Amino acid sequence: MLADDSIMLFPGCMMLTSESSPTLKSSLTSDSFTPWKTYVIRDSHVRLLDRHGLCGVVRYRVTAERDLNNKEREQAKEIVIFNALCISTWQKTDEGDWKMASHQQTPC
Repeated sequence: MLADDSIMLFPGCMMLTSESSPTLKSSLTSDSFTPWKTYVIRDSHVRLLDRHGLCGVVRYRVTAERDLNNKEREQAKEIVIFNALCISTWQKTDEGDWKMASHQQTPC
């Protein structure tokens, strides 16, 4: 699903790539990575960027919740809800698969 040279930008000035430290792959597979537990996507829109249909962006609003780690659970007074604007750039491979080239989440 991710292109080999994918770039992800997250809140807190975090940019992850295949060359960053930590790398995108190591971050997504680490024990400290906590994926969204639930999410709702709204206002989604797909826009093709070239006339051949080989590249496009998907933008949407998301409301998400994730499990808290033990430290966060002790400090939290309520469930943590994350609201963001997201945009992802996708490219079609020679095999016809779609791979994510970039992704950004902006809290709102």
